[in-house]
Amino acid sequence: MNYVPPRRILTAVRTVCKFYSPLTLLGLLLIAIGTGGIKPCVLALGGEQFKLPEQAKQLGYFFAIFTFIVNAGSLISTTVTPIFRRDVECFGDDTCYPLAFGAPASLMIVAISKIS
Repeated sequence: MNYVPPRRILTAVRTVCKFYSPLTLLGLLLIAIGTGGIKPCVLALGGEQFKLPEQAKQLGYFFAIFTFIVNAGSLISTTVTPIFRRDVECFGDDTCYPLAFGAPASLMIVAISKIS
């Protein structure tokens, strides 16, 4: 990995800020904070539910299955979302951003509703 001087990073941020509204950048910042805050906690809180040493084998299964599911979901979403955007026509446009972002959003709503 190459070292990038801070001056180049600030120049890139200033360039981005010229093209995107401050609200967009605020949204990206909130997503970064939320994602960085929840991902490490989910794995730790899940692993905390097991009693050691009695459930050491189940704890290993939990970590393996959890990691597999998270990475499989990431792979599927990274593959399918651009296909939805590029290959589906909707609302008279050549691309379908509502489907590309609506499908993951609806799946998140279903997942959250299953928790309650």
